[in-house]
Amino acid sequence: MEQKLSQVDLGAIQQYSKLKGHLKEEQRLLKILEHQADEVRLQELLPILSKVTFGRILLLKNSDRQLLNALVVEKLSGSGQSPYFLCLRQDNYWAVVGSRDVTALGGQLSIPVPSPPKDWSLKPGHTRPGNDETATIAQQLPQPNWTPTPEVLAQQQRIDTVQIQIEQHPAHVTRKEHSLFLRLERRIDRLQSQLHDRKEKLHRQSHQRWNDFLCLVNLLRQFEALDEPDPDYSW
Repeated sequence: MEQKLSQVDLGAIQQYSKLKGHLKEEQRLLKILEHQADEVRLQELLPILSKVTFGRILLLKNSDRQLLNALVVEKLSGSGQSPYFLCLRQDNYWAVVGSRDVTALGGQLSIPVPSPPKDWSLKPGHTRPGNDETATIAQQLPQPNWTPTPEVLAQQQRIDTVQIQIEQHPAHVTRKEHSLFLRLERRIDRLQSQLHDRKEKLHRQSHQRWNDFLCLVNLLRQFEALDEPDPDYSW
């Protein structure tokens, strides 16, 4: 194992691991900034969303924070003060969205839109694929044009910088084997620790036995039961 690890730069792997941890922390901070920006934007949009009607374009954000424009087909009554909207998205999907799904407001379009599927329960978060007729309409929707807040942009740039550092790091090439190398390192450290403990234990036991032997010699001398070595004795 030691011979195999001798060919590996464990220091580089540890440095690479720190970069990965740094990336996770930066991504966590990005989510916090995005959430804060979403809350501020929502408070600004709420008074306007209550007045949105058919033909208005909404910029929507899905769970992966991908942006899609959508055409408002109908405003639905929500459970609270904020309404829901039945929309046709530019990916040719019907969608029922709430205020928190809206990132920004676009312009107004006067495009005739067919009725949504009749057997569909219009509940927030539900989607249904469109058909060839709605696909033609979806293609007329403009592409999203929106810029995040400066704080979010700056944080994303920091993430991009760390990501480049990770991809350019020498240990990036062997990243799939890092877990194996680190397991081997931990196993060697554990074995070396066990060997050290056993040596210490053996040393203590040997020292104790020698002390016991010396005590026995002293006791025998006190009782004059131990002959002193004869200097003239020939072995």
